[in-house]
Amino acid sequence: MAVLNTIDSLAGTETSLPRVARGVYNRELLSRARPMLNYQKFGQVKSLGLRQGQQMVFRRWNGLSQVTTPLTEGITPPGVSPTKTDVIATLQWYGSYIPITDKIELTHVDPIITEFSAICGENMGESIDTIHANALSGGTNFVRVQDDDDSTADLAPHDEAGPPARDTVGGTLCRTALDYAIRILDGANAKTFVPMVGPGGGQQSGPIAKAYYCLIHTNQIHDLYNPKSGFMIFNTTTGTLSRDPAFTPVHQYASQSGVIEGEAGAYRNVRFIASTNNKVWADAGAALSGAGAGLKSTSGTSCDVYSVLVIARDAYGIVPLAGNSAKIIVKDRSSGGTSDPLEQRATIGWKAITCPAVILNESWMVRIECGTTA
Repeated sequence: MAVLNTIDSLAGTETSLPRVARGVYNRELLSRARPMLNYQKFGQVKSLGLRQGQQMVFRRWNGLSQVTTPLTEGITPPGVSPTKTDVIATLQWYGSYIPITDKIELTHVDPIITEFSAICGENMGESIDTIHANALSGGTNFVRVQDDDDSTADLAPHDEAGPPARDTVGGTLCRTALDYAIRILDGANAKTFVPMVGPGGGQQSGPIAKAYYCLIHTNQIHDLYNPKSGFMIFNTTTGTLSRDPAFTPVHQYASQSGVIEGEAGAYRNVRFIASTNNKVWADAGAALSGAGAGLKSTSGTSCDVYSVLVIARDAYGIVPLAGNSAKIIVKDRSSGGTSDPLEQRATIGWKAITCPAVILNESWMVRIECGTTA
């Protein structure tokens, strides 16, 4: 069983340092579990220059209505006034730090400064990724899956009159929900992402075509292989399981060249990208005693609801501050001045200046709210 050694940095004590120091100590530190950070990968990134204000305006001039009426001879038709849509991103400041005493810095057996700098860097990346995930999971274009069987999946889209609340979610990710999302994106003339996986390792050829990306939780990879989801088909006559020809697991791609970290497979023109850092509303779905039976739950009362984003190119924007978007800040013990006359305290921290992700076009991103198999 692993022993957790804790540090009280302000007091300068480690609860089990004497015991560790007396034994044989392995100086090769254990690896930390780190999630894949996906939300910063697929947005339109536009940096805000220094001293150019705290907001960036994304502007879209909307297309004109089609003209189907012929001109009348000698009559000048009235002109039209184009309309625009503005989306505003506002910079926010984020940060955290670890205080370290001279006793810890001078006596601890671990390379504290190096390790804590790495921890701060990881914490910064994960925090910013979560900020983007939370912002993008608040879009208005969504559908809720209420039945845990693709053949009978009951979808509740956002534009339905009085759409059911989140606590009615009782189904998992399925073909029917993906088909709905694809239809919405295609109908909005959304653009796919360009990279493709080809049979010879090149781009622009092969069975995995230009695609939308679908950001899922790692818990949901199992659902892709569940017959209820429809991606896999159970033959009741032969008792065998086969996959829908439209679904390709990542290990069966014609080539692994161009595969994205965390990629789990593809369905039609949607590629699944998995991470543990996806948005989850704990216990927000249907009760396990009812429609949520058999689904994963944090407390064991209601199913957790997962935010699955199916995104097109340029669906959302990310705005860091140019040249100052993120930094690790190390203050050594000699930097405290009169506030630390005995040079007892140092700090290692991080600061990031960025805008939470902004949805640039609601029609180019569909959120599927669903559970996952327990």
